[in-house]
Amino acid sequence: MLIKKILTDEKGSAWVELAVLLPLLLMIVFGYLSYTNAIRDDLVLQMAAREGAREYSTSNSISKTKSVAKDILKSGGIQPDLIIIETKEIVRSAKEIERIVTVKKPVKFYIPAIGEYDISLKRGAMFYAEK
Repeated sequence: MLIKKILTDEKGSAWVELAVLLPLLLMIVFGYLSYTNAIRDDLVLQMAAREGAREYSTSNSISKTKSVAKDILKSGGIQPDLIIIETKEIVRSAKEIERIVTVKKPVKFYIPAIGEYDISLKRGAMFYAEK
């Protein structure tokens, strides 16, 4: 009789369901937050590369280029000290020069229940500088 009463009693079943589903829900939420932060950083890196390339094509100054890119990174909430900014110049013809700026950021990307991965976000932009 006691066993039948215990098996048919539904008191506390909501707590058991919560205990089973809560870890899954938390994994999904924290995975989503980690993913959206990586996407936001990627967009800020793209803006910094574009504005840096624009500055590089007009001023031909690497220090000004890096300064503009770092300002964009700061305004996007990224620490510029951790970022690698590279410039490159490719001469296509006597009048046409490609000015390329590449911005790289190392990122720790967390995947719930799997672990943390080190990835590198990299974005670049190119503008022409005519003589």
